[in-house]
Amino acid sequence: MAPNKTVIPLLFIIIGEAMIFHGLVAYGIAIHILNLFFIYLLIIKKEDDAALMQKSSLLPLLRIVSIAMPVFPTTLYWYLLVCGAILPAIYVIIKMQRLTYNELGIGSISPKYIPVSIVIGFFVALIEHQIINPVPLLSRIDINNIDNIIIFILIMIVVASVEEVMFRSLIQTAFEQKYGAHYGLLMTSVLYGVMHSGYGSGSEIAFGILAGLILGRIFQKTRSLPFVVMIHGFEEIFLFSNMFALQIQQ
Repeated sequence: MAPNKTVIPLLFIIIGEAMIFHGLVAYGIAIHILNLFFIYLLIIKKEDDAALMQKSSLLPLLRIVSIAMPVFPTTLYWYLLVCGAILPAIYVIIKMQRLTYNELGIGSISPKYIPVSIVIGFFVALIEHQIINPVPLLSRIDINNIDNIIIFILIMIVVASVEEVMFRSLIQTAFEQKYGAHYGLLMTSVLYGVMHSGYGSGSEIAFGILAGLILGRIFQKTRSLPFVVMIHGFEEIFLFSNMFALQIQQ
């Protein structure tokens, strides 16, 4: 397979996200749809990089689903439905490529990683909060509040798990196998940042690239999906609580 055939879908993803970033949503979605057709054509032709293309197809599919998903009064519902809609595609890829738990990074996690994941998640959330200042999903972090516990579980299990399986277990691993550890990490991190274009903030894209580098490097060193899921999950929980706002007010 010629190298340019592998790169073209990645360039289309970046171009489509650039269109969305500049408010040209319809054009961006059109590019993502055309890109999906191109990727599926490569897969049908059973090119050498068909497995990599299958995993890369998750990105335009994710954007199409996220744009098409109705807006809900509670942002959490939107997150959950988008992740739920992308789950079947992830499952099919895992089954078709016969990926093992070990290849996905799924295994037991050392208890010492738990406090580390909380600390990293907190500081990552603190940085991102300064950039996007999101609407809180949690009024306060209170383990005695059943609503907070439910939201905690949903964010940790559904949202963080889906994103990390997609970006770390599937896409990053595929790029590492094709381009090597360093280039694979860099390419995945750039795509991870670019997929934050929906916020309409260049700073958020830059932050996404940085976060992708951090999570990706941790995954490279530990090959522990649960560890990066916990970091991501705690980051989302801290980010979408109003604890930072309360600290500022005080």
